[in-house]
Amino acid sequence: MAYFKDLMAFPVFFPQEEKDVKKYGDKQSVKLDQISFTVNKTATTAYNLYQSNKIDVLGLDSNLSKQFKGKKNYYSLSNGGTYYLELNEKNPNLANSNIRKAISLAINRENLIRILGGNNQVANTYTAKGLTEYYGENYTSMISSSAKDLYKYQQSKAKEYWQKGLSELGKSSLTLNLLTSDSDGGKKTGEALQSMLETQLPGLKLTVTSVPFKTRLARRENGQFQICGSDWIADFGDPISFLELLTSKNSSNYGSWKNSQYDKLIAASKNTNDQEKRLKDMSKAESILLDDVGVYYEDDAWLIRSNAKGWICKRSEWNFKEAYVTK
Repeated sequence: MAYFKDLMAFPVFFPQEEKDVKKYGDKQSVKLDQISFTVNKTATTAYNLYQSNKIDVLGLDSNLSKQFKGKKNYYSLSNGGTYYLELNEKNPNLANSNIRKAISLAINRENLIRILGGNNQVANTYTAKGLTEYYGENYTSMISSSAKDLYKYQQSKAKEYWQKGLSELGKSSLTLNLLTSDSDGGKKTGEALQSMLETQLPGLKLTVTSVPFKTRLARRENGQFQICGSDWIADFGDPISFLELLTSKNSSNYGSWKNSQYDKLIAASKNTNDQEKRLKDMSKAESILLDDVGVYYEDDAWLIRSNAKGWICKRSEWNFKEAYVTK
């Protein structure tokens, strides 16, 4: 398995028994006895805690990110995640490949990033940017241009695919629903996508339903959605962490998309140590994807106190082994 070492860095493989922890061979490098996490409903509450010296590291929302970008103690870190639209193929309208292509091509991702603020980057693949490198080059930069073309804003092509899809369905208009979370970011994203898609795709009425995070997860897992605003953060540093989600029998394939060629390519890439062949197989698999529409790569913005040192945040991996706080 080519990504076995990455799996071994996955926390579920860490020793948890207290007797093992006490015998840890490099315990002299560990300086912290305890790490406390604080969960807050609003960004303002969290920022007030930071201002009052009650927390040392603060994750920023898009508004605070714009406010502090470029200032002291501000850091932008890739979290190995992608925000994407999950299209439910149990809906006959969304099972049409031309309708799905039209939706992807009608999204002006650059404008969306500007509307949302923060540090997110335009996605031109489903797999998150920066997960791993092959031969010194980032994986996402090596994916074929034909695959990336499905993520570019192309107004005329979007309309062309849309009209073709409507014709195949025997319809002149469609009403679809977008499910998002009720966070500020979720609502902003929903409103922006609603405006873009209704403007670019004649005859589309897109309603937006914003619900609490837990409700969105439940509806998504039960398949109670047409289009769902979702995100995925890699469990470990390999593209397969994303790509295997859309195999036919994966429990996280909530959109019920199926493609036998895709399944074969992913199975092959999981069972070989030939990195060149893996790269070709995964790149081919990305070009097949039409179910999930990548919108932007997620970057996290942080305020980290000058006296908080040694914390390593690389993609989705947080390492506090050598972290410490000075007085």
